[in-house]
Amino acid sequence: MSLWARFRSWWQGEPEWEAQGGEDLVARNAIDRSVLVVRAAEPFKRWAARVSGEKLNETREALAKDHTAYLIPLENSQEAGPELLGQVYAEIFERELMSWHCDRAQWPEPRTLEMFGEWFELETCTLAIDLVDAPIGRAAG
Repeated sequence: MSLWARFRSWWQGEPEWEAQGGEDLVARNAIDRSVLVVRAAEPFKRWAARVSGEKLNETREALAKDHTAYLIPLENSQEAGPELLGQVYAEIFERELMSWHCDRAQWPEPRTLEMFGEWFELETCTLAIDLVDAPIGRAAG
């Protein structure tokens, strides 16, 4: 049984789910969210280099080392579906632009779901496990 299937069975309280040897390390500290990892694609890299005045290769190197993970509603598949992306893409797009350049006048318009798909590479992780034994905090602001 896959990790996702085991977690889903546990989370939904299915009676046939049984932890082997007591506590299940997969389900322990699992959170009821999926993770959407967002990486800059070439159009974003070119835009970022242009607005920052950096050389494109320097921007590519910087962005290759830095991506953002967003907690999203728990998904049953390995990919975030079109309906979910339609709900979250605008906020993610703005957060990614703001993380690179704060002048909204320099941001591309209009920012569509299709453009989002061209500007970013997406990866969905269906299982998120909190390995820190402390409450999750939020950044101030």
